[in-house]
Amino acid sequence: MPQLIVAVAAAIASWGGAALAVEIGIAASMTSFAAVAIGAVTGSIVALGLSMLFPVSTPKASVPDVARDRKQTLRSGVAPKRIIYGTSLVSGPVVFMDSSGANNEYIHLVVPLAGHAIAAIDTVHLNNYVIDVNAAIGGVGSAGRYAQVFALVQANSGSGPVNVANVSTSGFPSGSDRDGYARFSCYDGTQVAADPDLSAELPARWNANYKLLGLPYIYARVTYSQDCFPGGFQSLRAQVRGKKVYDPRDGSTAFRNNAALCILDYLMSSDGLGATLDEIDLDYWIAAANLCDESVAIDVAGTVYQPRYTIDGSFTLDQAPLQIMEQLLSSCAGALTYVMGRYRLHVGAYDAPTVALGPSDFAGKVAILTKNPIRSQFNTVHGTYIDPAQLWSAVAFPQVQVADLVAEDGEVVPASIELPFAIDAYHAQRLARLKLLTSRAGQIQMTAPLKYGALRIAAWDTVSVTLPDVGWTNMVFRVASWKYDPVKCEVTAVMHSEDAAAYTWNAVDAQPPILSQSTDLVSPLVLPAVATPTLATGFGINNDGTVVPDIVVSFIAPAHPFITAVEIQWKKSTDVVWLSALVPLPATQHTIMPVIVGATYQVRCRGIAGLVRGPWSSIASTAGAGKSGAPASPTGATVTSILGGYSVSWIKPPDADLDAIEIYEIPAPYTGTYYYVGESKGGGAVVKLGSGDYISRGVAVIPRDTSGNRGDATFVGFVTAQQAATADIVIDALSDMPVATSTTRQVATAIDTWEDALTLSVFVPVAGKVMLDMKASLEVWNGGTLEAGGGGEGGEGPG
Repeated sequence: MPQLIVAVAAAIASWGGAALAVEIGIAASMTSFAAVAIGAVTGSIVALGLSMLFPVSTPKASVPDVARDRKQTLRSGVAPKRIIYGTSLVSGPVVFMDSSGANNEYIHLVVPLAGHAIAAIDTVHLNNYVIDVNAAIGGVGSAGRYAQVFALVQANSGSGPVNVANVSTSGFPSGSDRDGYARFSCYDGTQVAADPDLSAELPARWNANYKLLGLPYIYARVTYSQDCFPGGFQSLRAQVRGKKVYDPRDGSTAFRNNAALCILDYLMSSDGLGATLDEIDLDYWIAAANLCDESVAIDVAGTVYQPRYTIDGSFTLDQAPLQIMEQLLSSCAGALTYVMGRYRLHVGAYDAPTVALGPSDFAGKVAILTKNPIRSQFNTVHGTYIDPAQLWSAVAFPQVQVADLVAEDGEVVPASIELPFAIDAYHAQRLARLKLLTSRAGQIQMTAPLKYGALRIAAWDTVSVTLPDVGWTNMVFRVASWKYDPVKCEVTAVMHSEDAAAYTWNAVDAQPPILSQSTDLVSPLVLPAVATPTLATGFGINNDGTVVPDIVVSFIAPAHPFITAVEIQWKKSTDVVWLSALVPLPATQHTIMPVIVGATYQVRCRGIAGLVRGPWSSIASTAGAGKSGAPASPTGATVTSILGGYSVSWIKPPDADLDAIEIYEIPAPYTGTYYYVGESKGGGAVVKLGSGDYISRGVAVIPRDTSGNRGDATFVGFVTAQQAATADIVIDALSDMPVATSTTRQVATAIDTWEDALTLSVFVPVAGKVMLDMKASLEVWNGGTLEAGGGGEGGEGPG
């Protein structure tokens, strides 16, 4: 080859690309049929006519879109069929939702998870609460109803894993009335009957015919709790071990996330291409499966390993098959070929060449590109994958960069990849590094006409090329594509250079996962706890001016922009029911009044933001306290007999915390024992006695303050209730003579009610005449209250 051409080619290569035409001699050889390769290095479909078998009809979804779609819960009776390989967090359409209970406190939900049977359900995610189903059942499930678990979601716990002690397979753990109770029945898709609990609780809505055959699903019954679910039902999801796949190495079908076997399942499934086993080149698939199972060290010490290529994720069948296959192939840097009527899979690994090409195998001019065009050359790779540790969200993996290549290029030239079926940062970094190194190793590209004997070469095969004219001796190339011209009997092959070192992985290049940085935005649904309140005992003044013992509760509201108030709850330590008060911010105190002196009180508090309640603070305790001194005694106490009872009065002592004056009696024969008969907060009281009770008694009063202290007893005097009497009015004896009266106890008209009727009897001589000047009163005793009665006046009447 003229040296001028080589020099020009080298000069052009210095700015990004070069084309070199080389005249090669012609030699004949025999070969077999091979395929055409199309696509990229990592994750490509390389086959004759496969673009027709997998038509593209919709735009490619990004990894963040894929992550959201897998977790989204929708109210719908129709949804595209979902396929799950490996482990993934998924949700589905809410095909049934109803409520039951006396107050509709039970919410019933049915959510299918996939369009095929699955291996297991490991965790259930109700809103942001995570219930470990697998741990509850010990990792063992039965066919059909894989597991039934009962969970107690503790109030104000916010989100996250539910304590394993609060998850059971035999019934609900004990809790409080503020906690949320959830029961989950998890089905793996092999069930043959409807859920018996749902059919029993809502027989008119869910009968025995609703079996959901072939569909794994979750039936959840949730007891509503404002403290656990302030925003109501938001989502029901599950972490699932997906489809069981066929392994041609031993003929078994089991759960596996081996990338080669999952891709084989999609090819052979009726949901995929529907290929038969006769259309599978088993030797290639077995070799690919073995490569995927190889252990790769991800730490320098060589103590932590992971399989080389796995698939973990899901997709829906509303995507084009070509898109689905490209996403699956991206997990193993794979290429799919169709050779002689059978599918072959090549995963990202170096293949030693089995065919050697020399000058005699070329049929004409060879076009050589010695360097990638600038637009397709890069030295840094970044991208996204799905991270289970970060809520199964699409996150960035640590960027992969080769310093020598950056120095060679003179600047950082980035490229990005999306890995929707990678759930490990080290797996993602290995794929990114493989993309970068194979791209640079393959920057020498050659388009060459080959003699008929090149038909023995298949797409994606590696060949060694010896061309002394360009200085190549056993230079390794991978066949990207070829086409056969039956008129010329020539094969035109497109190849790119290969380097075994590009496929090696060194754990020293690994970087730990990037943890998402928390934003400055504050969640309105997760409130911080209020610190333990402080309690101080003292006295407060009632509306009536009396002083009573109290407890002043002081708190510090959390620095949270959505908290608008703090709820205070308190109770005596011997009580069950909490009393409550809401303290709007910016207030920081609340007074509990009155309290019982000597009783121990418990107090707790929590933040309030709209419908959201924060967690309770720790409980603070204190005993109610009052003053130790006794109140002063009343003065000027007197007692007066009245009809059917007596009236006692006094002058109240000046104590500000005076609560009441207690009234006591000492019945005859005056043994000195006091009996409590009542009390008054005023300056006196009327005590009514029973019918016929006219026994003399002593009366004493004792002051009591709001702290429960009692003063000295003050003896007021003896008293006997007035009773009925009669008297006759005689001639010439009317002046200033009291008229005899008699009282008649009337029948009670209500409980604890009686009335006295006053009867006046006047006897005068025949044909006599009397003038009567009379005043009478009627007292009514009604439920412990002395009420004023009616009165009458005198008149004139004949004898």
